[in-house]
Amino acid sequence: MKIFRQECISIPLICCLALQSTLSFGQEKTAKSAPDQIVQQVAAQEISKEIVIDRFKQLGLESRDMRLLDSKLRNLKFSPATAPEHYWGKTSTYQRIIEGRPEHLIVAMYVRDYVKQNSKDAAGLAQLTLTSSSGLAKTYSFYLIAPGADFKQVQEYAVTSDIVTLQHSWWTCFKCQLVSVGVQCAEALATCAPSAETVVGYLGCVGLACGEAAVGASACCLCNGDWWCSWAVGSCSQSQQCNQTGNGGHGVVVPPACERCCEYDPKKGHCIQCVSGRQQCP
Repeated sequence: MKIFRQECISIPLICCLALQSTLSFGQEKTAKSAPDQIVQQVAAQEISKEIVIDRFKQLGLESRDMRLLDSKLRNLKFSPATAPEHYWGKTSTYQRIIEGRPEHLIVAMYVRDYVKQNSKDAAGLAQLTLTSSSGLAKTYSFYLIAPGADFKQVQEYAVTSDIVTLQHSWWTCFKCQLVSVGVQCAEALATCAPSAETVVGYLGCVGLACGEAAVGASACCLCNGDWWCSWAVGSCSQSQQCNQTGNGGHGVVVPPACERCCEYDPKKGHCIQCVSGRQQCP
């Protein structure tokens, strides 16, 4: 994912509601090592349905990756859901003071459900953004699929070299971070699964149970350890997978790099037969 200049911010700081200052996700070490640079979560709010709907209309016109993902979902017989309840978004703002000047990082997440006629399969098209007050930004567009609405078997797809491919990056990292936060967040991944019928419903359930830690976890995984955003959301690696057994689920294995997955093993939780993005599966 490339860092790029962004001239405008979709969720202005002036629209955010001031909250009681809290230490941001994964910032315990940062706060201890640099007590003069206290990181605060200064605002957090759910984005209105109208703004999320307008965002997806804009992305359909401006984002090549989102158009490719939408096209792939349609080829899989999914259709975009249109009712407002099938849209969801959340934003948070983090702040620190450097030499008397405030520095901000804005996190935003947008999700839209896709449905398949006469099928329980659930899918959701999503975009995550990180935007710093210094002008640096990062965007990740992807979709999640839960076959048969089984949210314990969620798969993540994104665009690699203009081809939609199976990924083991943000979603894997997100689950890993929630497990490390505590029992409540770890249990939410499992307890929200049976009742959820859509991706928006599932993510909303996990977010409600886990609170702002869910937003922090998603931002940490998008940041992927980059220096310009890790001060706010912590340092996570998308190449890591959590072993969710044992105390806290902190064991980590690193799967091989995979541009195109030809065979995915749900028990191992990663691809076991990979080829380059330009190669065809045997």
